[in-house]
Amino acid sequence: MSKPFPQDVIAMLFKELSALPDHARLQITAAHCYLELFVHLLVVNKCKNAQRIQESSRDYPQSVKIVLLHEAGLISDKYAEILHWFRKKRNEAAHQVDFSISAADLTIFRGMKASDRKTALDDPKNVHHLCIEIVVGFWNAHVGFFAPLFMPELFPPPDPFDLKNRKSPTKSKEPPTK
Repeated sequence: MSKPFPQDVIAMLFKELSALPDHARLQITAAHCYLELFVHLLVVNKCKNAQRIQESSRDYPQSVKIVLLHEAGLISDKYAEILHWFRKKRNEAAHQVDFSISAADLTIFRGMKASDRKTALDDPKNVHHLCIEIVVGFWNAHVGFFAPLFMPELFPPPDPFDLKNRKSPTKSKEPPTK
């Protein structure tokens, strides 16, 4: 039997990212860990072949899961691009001894600001803010799905037989804008 989900997943994210905010390798690796979990949960709960996907992680790596979510319309073009970027950077962080993030690495975020509308997400000094914005933004874009999984006592799943109050599935919101 699998372990239950941690109730305070977002608090855990902030704690981990706050530990070493100037350490790009830690920031990218920790943020990707949460993004990978969220992408996996969406895929295995939204795709028709969920059992096959869950049983064969070698056939369905993170890159394929991102494509599946994108093709299904559950994430936008921009989120797909960002998730692929995080996956690539996480691989670099895990395998390159001299890993760092430069302005050239952040061109995908050119002109984007954090939710405070001041912090530039394309500045290597702000990788900590970038990681928080992207993970929390992804969570928020799918909060109706994630909240009942991670906080069932606060957000009980909807009654599937209550057709009157049933909501239609929503598309993913865009990441922070320029």
